[in-house]
Amino acid sequence: FRTDPDAGVGVCCFELWEGHELAAATFSFLRGRVFHDFTMCTLLRDHRSAGHVLTKAVGHLIGVAGYTCWYWGFKNPYMAEYDSYGTYHLE
Repeated sequence: FRTDPDAGVGVCCFELWEGHELAAATFSFLRGRVFHDFTMCTLLRDHRSAGHVLTKAVGHLIGVAGYTCWYWGFKNPYMAEYDSYGTYHLE
C-alpha cells in the first residue's frame, strides 16, 4: 500500500504470480473503509482461472484489513457470479 497522508488516499496492487509469470493483478484506490479497484487483468488464461482466484483472495484480505465496501464500478455481466456473496448496486 502507498498512502498520501495529506489526501488520505492510498493506492495498492495485488498480484498473483505463477513462477516468474504474472498471472493476474488488481489495481486499487483506498479511502477510509472503501476499497475501489479501478482495473483488473488476467494475463494467464487457463482452467485455473487466475483472475477469479485473485478476486477471492483480495476479498478475503480486504475484509480482514477492515474494509467494509468494495466498489467495483460498472457491473459487467461476468460479475453476476459474485452475486451470491452479498453484492449490491450503489445508486
